[in-house]
Amino acid sequence: MPKRSTHTYASEENEDVTQLLVYYCLYCGETAVILDSALESLPKRKTDASAVLETKEHMFKMMLDKGEQKLIKRKNGYERQFRLNCKKCELPIAYQSVKDKPEHIFMLDGSLSANPKVSMKQVEVPRCIQPTTSGDVKMKIRITVEGPRCSIVDINDDCVKVTVKDCSYLGDEEMVEKKQKELLNMFLQKTLGLASKDQIKVDMGDNMKTKILLLKEIPPATIYDRLQEVMNQKTKMGFVTAPGGVATAELFERMPGTESTDTYGTENLRKRQKPTKENPFPDQPHLPSGAKR
Repeated sequence: MPKRSTHTYASEENEDVTQLLVYYCLYCGETAVILDSALESLPKRKTDASAVLETKEHMFKMMLDKGEQKLIKRKNGYERQFRLNCKKCELPIAYQSVKDKPEHIFMLDGSLSANPKVSMKQVEVPRCIQPTTSGDVKMKIRITVEGPRCSIVDINDDCVKVTVKDCSYLGDEEMVEKKQKELLNMFLQKTLGLASKDQIKVDMGDNMKTKILLLKEIPPATIYDRLQEVMNQKTKMGFVTAPGGVATAELFERMPGTESTDTYGTENLRKRQKPTKENPFPDQPHLPSGAKR
């Protein structure tokens, strides 16, 4: 278990001493909440496993900014939430059901840590991967269309550089563009281990080489880690995901008609032969002598 920071306060009129536990934003390590009891000891809400803080029963301090209002769909109707966000990364940490003077504050499951560096692993996430006040993450990517498969080329403060498979062999311009968008979306979904393609949305630049994507339900540090993991793999080809959700260096989609996976480009395409009477199926492998097709 990581060590918790404690602050001790003593009143001049009272010799009792109260120890307060400090909790930090899981995503960026910023000080977020100070409590008079362990977070694990608070009751959990059944709907979303949030820790329930009764404001009249506990001594606490919230170092959070007021965020946006959200209308959440529940089994029995809708629930209004007033979000409380981290001051540094602006991701939601807690929420309350009324705007002011709440009786209960709900701290989102997995949003706090007793260790300020637990999620960042001492690594700063580049500026091209930034959280928003709604809890989603914006990621700027720059696309180059080349080669037979998708890959991550570079990650810096300006953007994530991605190559997408060249689908010009399809001929029709509209079809080519549609296919390349599908491949990009599939590749990012598999690389980031997202459960659904709906977790990726184009926020800006849908038909441009530079796009800003909106990623849902995944923190910035996790996005950065998974992109780096895929980029640093030795085999530079597209990636697919095993059933467990781990990106592996397997073939994403092979360009049709290639003889070898070691050399890329049009010079590596098979030359199609015309059928003849002697060889009506030139593109098929030769059968053993005496065998019939």
